Amino acid sequence: MGYVKRVCLTFVFSLVALGIDNVSGTLVSTESGAMEGVIVPSQNGDVYQFRKIPYAKPPIGLFRFRKPMKIPPWNNTLNATKYGPACIQAMERGSDFFPVSEDCLFLNVFVPNEISTTANKSVMIWIHGGVFRFGTGMSYDGSFLSLQGDVIVVTLNYRLGVFGFFSTGDSSARGNYGLWDQIEALKWIKTNIKYFGGNPESITLFGESAGALSISHLAIFPENEGLFHRVIMQSGSLSSNRPITNDSVKLARALGGLLQCSDIQSTESLVSCLRGKEASVLNSVSNSQSFPLIGKYFGYAMSYAPVIDGEMTTSHPFSLLQNRSSEQFKFYQSLDVICGCTSAEGSLFLGFFPLFPSLSLPPVNVSEGVPSWVLKLLAEAATEVYFNNDTRILPHIYNKYISTDIEEQGRLLVNFFSDSRFNVPMLESLLVHDRGGNSKANTFQYFFSKTSLVDVLIGVPPKWFVGAGHGAELPYLFNSGYDMYGPDNVLSTQMASYWTNFAKHGNPNIGLPVPDWPEFDENTRRFINLDTDITTGTDLLGDRIRFWTDEIPRILSDSDSIVTSPKPIDELSSASQRCVSYIMLCICVIMSCFGEYCIIYDSLM
Repeated sequence: MGYVKRVCLTFVFSLVALGIDNVSGTLVSTESGAMEGVIVPSQNGDVYQFRKIPYAKPPIGLFRFRKPMKIPPWNNTLNATKYGPACIQAMERGSDFFPVSEDCLFLNVFVPNEISTTANKSVMIWIHGGVFRFGTGMSYDGSFLSLQGDVIVVTLNYRLGVFGFFSTGDSSARGNYGLWDQIEALKWIKTNIKYFGGNPESITLFGESAGALSISHLAIFPENEGLFHRVIMQSGSLSSNRPITNDSVKLARALGGLLQCSDIQSTESLVSCLRGKEASVLNSVSNSQSFPLIGKYFGYAMSYAPVIDGEMTTSHPFSLLQNRSSEQFKFYQSLDVICGCTSAEGSLFLGFFPLFPSLSLPPVNVSEGVPSWVLKLLAEAATEVYFNNDTRILPHIYNKYISTDIEEQGRLLVNFFSDSRFNVPMLESLLVHDRGGNSKANTFQYFFSKTSLVDVLIGVPPKWFVGAGHGAELPYLFNSGYDMYGPDNVLSTQMASYWTNFAKHGNPNIGLPVPDWPEFDENTRRFINLDTDITTGTDLLGDRIRFWTDEIPRILSDSDSIVTSPKPIDELSSASQRCVSYIMLCICVIMSCFGEYCIIYDSLM
């Protein structure tokens, strides 16, 4: 694993220039106040960087478990030359490489070549992933994108875990604070970006995994109209089957009990008690509390995550989009959309196989393949969470995704996780956006299939592994992490051109020269395949997708179907069952998407 450690650490520090001192300064005055940033030279031009800009009051003390508060103007010149802390997050091993704090609501601005208030450059706002439990904006360097496309790039932090998504289900603590943080950052950017030379009427959100899922929520909240105009959702989108956290009240009271709050039945008293707890204690206890849930369901269910709060989200998000007359549907269709996935998103699941022996689970030599009992374990978890434990579908899943060949079973396992968690939601989001032939905005689908010798999550993949894993597109998009040469560098440049063309024009084909990317429509379902040889196609993964969109609903709607008991999974020891909660440790690491999380993952190896 030493090589993987070097790759991960190199990636992190190539994205985060934490110690850059050989740069000169520059001054910008905004409505919030003056700030001094740094000018970072590169072979392609200079990038004006402004780091650790506060966009809200510190969410501490009485402001914990509340919406972010607008930050008042400051009087002195803000030192915007150093990155700020990341938000407190699960497994604080990240603090070995960057500090963490509850006072973390900062953003970073990357401006190409010069500062001019008349430049009117399009703006791209990056929202990081990490299952709403990990991550930081400063792990992503926007310099390459800003220079390649002549756009302004902004990265940001938002509250994570219990701090960002604790909810009592009522007015005492409605939840979704991490999403409200993102909105407050958007408001600050909308007001102030013109002072950096940005166009407040041309703002694009882009993000990956939980970042993309965040954008999915923001894109159906009509009150956000005008804060952004286009969205790019990479490996994360709303789904008709994906549950939204519905045990928040039970979880909140359990947390209060663990932290010895005297009155956990009164939500007002409970919240008051938890606001008085030390942040590190609250973080530690909430993490241990949520491990069994996520471990039990292999990442198909989450604890501290977006909830139906009665304000931003009034019912299941996808159900809101089924009503064509709803304001949510109208707002979503008003935005230009790019949505896509990598060809092997299921790489997320492979990284914790080396830990099976220490968990008293049967060892799996993943280099040889994957036994079928692992697929069955996953299928049962997905069935319980996504389909209310309707076991009629299990025999059909087994028939589709189980093989007697151990290498083929490994590939089918990756396909199963990819399809159920990523590919089907991707298509559903695209179809809703183009429903009725959307004439108000553009819709585009991509499929990233460029394979690498080293996967960003699992290191050197097993010989049977085929495809591009979760997060594989990010080194190409940010041109960081790997040394890009020849065809790889060409692909990186083309992707940056597509993304920035879209940010400026709502169409990835207009602007910098690129191969044609056909627009998606609900009939032909055209897409682009992003590889060193860029191609296009129709009806992506057609048979695999139709299994979930057509066959499964047919089975579930058949009232005459007999509920079939699932095939028995190979016998596991009782110790294995007791230890399964610890799998969340692995899931959190693997689900944490990219970049900075490789540090955490590798520290366990």
